[in-house]
Amino acid sequence: MKSKLFLIFLLLILTAPAISRNYREKYSEVLEHYSKTDIDSLKFKAALYLIDNMQRHKSPEGKGIEQYISHIMSMQPKANWGQLSRKWDLCNPQPNSTTMVPDSAVISSQYLIDNIEDAFMTWKESPWGDSVSFSQFCEFILPYRILDEHISSNWRASLREKYKGIIDNVTDVGKAFVKIRKEVARRVKSFNPFTPYMLDVISYDHIQRADCEQRCLVLASVLRAFGIPAAVDNIPCWADYSTKGHSWVSLVLDGNKTFTVNANDSIVRRHNRIDASYFLEDDNMEEFNDSPIQIKTSKGVSKIQRISYAQVYDVSDQYGVNGRICIPTDYKGEVSLCTFLTGHDWVPVAKSTIHNGYAIFENVGKNIIYLLTTEKDGRTEPVSAPILLKENNDIELLACNSNDTISITIGRKYPLCVYMPNQWKNLVNSVFEGSFDSLFLHPDTLSQIKSVPYGTTHIKVEKKNRYRFLRFRNPNKEIGLLSELYFYGKEGNILHGMSISYNVDNNTISMLHDDNEETRLKATAPDYYVGVDLGDGNEQEIEEIVFSPTSDGNGIQKEHLYKLYYYDNGWKLHDSVFTKRIGALTFHGVPRNALLLLKDTTKGHEERIFLYKDKKQIWY
Repeated sequence: MKSKLFLIFLLLILTAPAISRNYREKYSEVLEHYSKTDIDSLKFKAALYLIDNMQRHKSPEGKGIEQYISHIMSMQPKANWGQLSRKWDLCNPQPNSTTMVPDSAVISSQYLIDNIEDAFMTWKESPWGDSVSFSQFCEFILPYRILDEHISSNWRASLREKYKGIIDNVTDVGKAFVKIRKEVARRVKSFNPFTPYMLDVISYDHIQRADCEQRCLVLASVLRAFGIPAAVDNIPCWADYSTKGHSWVSLVLDGNKTFTVNANDSIVRRHNRIDASYFLEDDNMEEFNDSPIQIKTSKGVSKIQRISYAQVYDVSDQYGVNGRICIPTDYKGEVSLCTFLTGHDWVPVAKSTIHNGYAIFENVGKNIIYLLTTEKDGRTEPVSAPILLKENNDIELLACNSNDTISITIGRKYPLCVYMPNQWKNLVNSVFEGSFDSLFLHPDTLSQIKSVPYGTTHIKVEKKNRYRFLRFRNPNKEIGLLSELYFYGKEGNILHGMSISYNVDNNTISMLHDDNEETRLKATAPDYYVGVDLGDGNEQEIEEIVFSPTSDGNGIQKEHLYKLYYYDNGWKLHDSVFTKRIGALTFHGVPRNALLLLKDTTKGHEERIFLYKDKKQIWY
């Protein structure tokens, strides 16, 4: 019997693919350990799963990261970013102090055996173990790593010890998932990356600071330590926002059905809102109904992928992403479906081979503009006009006709996201006042902000009295909402004088008059005011007030060079404008229905594609 097992074991190694064969030979001790009892055992199959897929993985290793982790573990939790980043630089004086090495250079046979034994123990002993299949166990509990983090030893037992009180007496896996998720979010705070490599889970749990992806590492590790099948799902980049994507942790049950938890919810559900895809969880758009420009409330998703130990694969359908693109093409071969990456160009999100003259892509996001491309001689070339996939799955090809042109007036290079007007609404009820005395004992109200101001606002003053003292006053609790403020006299001139203020940082008052919407007044307490004393004998009649709320810097700025492009088998420059003031830009002779892009070549890279319809920029 023993020799028969050996022959089967030898055959198992020799018949494996070349790369797997090398790994099986290296970890023959692990395979022999489990084949001694039963070569068909689940533990033996689990060992094969880990060994055969190990070639995909690397770990950051070296003297630098080892020293850094040693320092981290001696520091108090929640150290600041400066401390953490400076310590990394001290521990890594040379570029090769930390490098990525194959897992096979780090993982010992005994480490694999210990990991398998611990994973099986938690799977079998957990109250929900019977509902987790072996294939789910292998993918979502068994692996010794989550992402490409530094490998730590005994992380399962360590995390169970730290978090064991969180799910005592909990027998429902969904409730356990919610409780652990809440505790990890409470314990490990969102933080900017402080190292160029991903540390081990124990280090992040100790220092209690991590970015989005690193927090996923912590949460998924804790869940798996308790035998809860956890997956890390990912959007590599949003289809219509930012240059970044997002990662989150999901619960996988019942035939690989995906469950998540919405913000402020306490129950796992299918087909929740995609994590972080809405700027505000409770968007109340009714208060912005009078907006003259489109307000963006959510982020577009073209594809969602799952990062597992064995592979990265598409799980878009698990989140209700069910758009379909099917368009005819004369091109033959493989094509990529691309979305536009903010501040860059088209990037692939899916691939397909032309079949019977059609390019077909399933489970893609709707209300997104795509482009079909191919690689030719090392270059990316379009094989279609831009494709708008609408909510009803209809397709509109945005073919450019340079013979049919219009004039357009545009005020931004990037969509207005709802978090900006959500701040601007706090300017409502603010007042502009004129007074003859410095205490404003009997002020005249020159104007009151009665609705949300959308960007730079011009107010014609009806009162024709003359005033020495002028001010803006905000009675609300929100502070620091103003970026520009000008009072104009009867002759159209800006009125100057000595600044007057209350409850503001005086060092920021000059920022109200610098023609830069990215700088702003900083108030120190609610019910603040700021204004000007025109001086004794210099009373003036006020003709106009111009103000700007705090800005994201994506409106039209003064003394910036802007370039407008349209897409016609590639980006074509339409016109360039150097601005003399803050405000909208008008371009003539623009191809109707063309896909457009406005770039600020002076500053900033937040630039999005848009269409111009009904005198508005429609962003994608």
